[in-house]
Amino acid sequence: MMNLVTYNPSKEFERLFDPEQWLNRAWEDVWPTRAERRDVYPRVNIIEQEGEYVLMAEVPGMKENDIEAELNQGVLCIRSTQRPEEKMEGTYYLQEFAPRSFERTFRLGEQVDPEKVSAHMEHGILYVRLAKRETAKPRKVEIKVGS
Repeated sequence: MMNLVTYNPSKEFERLFDPEQWLNRAWEDVWPTRAERRDVYPRVNIIEQEGEYVLMAEVPGMKENDIEAELNQGVLCIRSTQRPEEKMEGTYYLQEFAPRSFERTFRLGEQVDPEKVSAHMEHGILYVRLAKRETAKPRKVEIKVGS
C-alpha cells in the first residue's frame, strides 16, 4: 500500500548527501526497488490536479470487464484476472502472450472524497479520478485590517 505524498524536488538534492541514502543506493544495485522490477504490473502514474487526483494504470489488451476497482475504508484496490484468449489452430513456435492477473492497492488518506471516485478506460489506460474533499482544497483567507 502507499500514501499519496506531495513530490518535493529539493528533497532529492538533500538525499545526495545523506549517508543512509548512499547505503540504500548500494543495495539497490543488488536488490532492485519495486519500481525497477519488471514484475510490477500495472505501471501506475498518480497526478494531482486542481480538485482531484488522477491515477492512470497501463492495462493494454484488457477490457473494462477484466478489471475491478474497489474503494474500501480509504484503500483503493485495482485487480484483474484476465481470461486467456482463444487459441488459434496450428503449431506454435513462440507463444509469449499470456493472461495477466494483478492486484495493486493504494492508501488514499483523508484528502480523497470516497463518494466522488470514478473510473474509465481509454486506449489501454485505466483512469481513476479521485476528487478531493472540500477541506483538502486550498483556499485563500482574507486578512482584515484593524480589530
